[in-house]
Amino acid sequence: MTRSPAVFLLAAMSAALLPLGASASNTIHSAPTESGYTVHPQHAAEATPRAQVLSELNTARKDGTLVAMQWGLVAPAQEAAKSTITREQVREEAARAAKGNLLRYGDH
Repeated sequence: MTRSPAVFLLAAMSAALLPLGASASNTIHSAPTESGYTVHPQHAAEATPRAQVLSELNTARKDGTLVAMQWGLVAPAQEAAKSTITREQVREEAARAAKGNLLRYGDH
């Protein structure tokens, strides 16, 4: 049983384009009508206000996130939350864990 290359090409193109029609966030959906599509403006996502975008841009410039992302790097870490326990309390907790055989070693 031989099949023509055109059938294979049609099947491959259909499979490649299928995910494009499944997006519910688009305003245009395919439909079995003469035009081939229907328009649903209520599906359009609300745009972010320009003032908010500019504010986020300025924040990214100030904290170094913008430069890092332009170079494809990981954004710099923000300041960690301050600890509520003292160094001595941490040492005591570690000693209790060691005595109770609760410490984990390695990657597990």
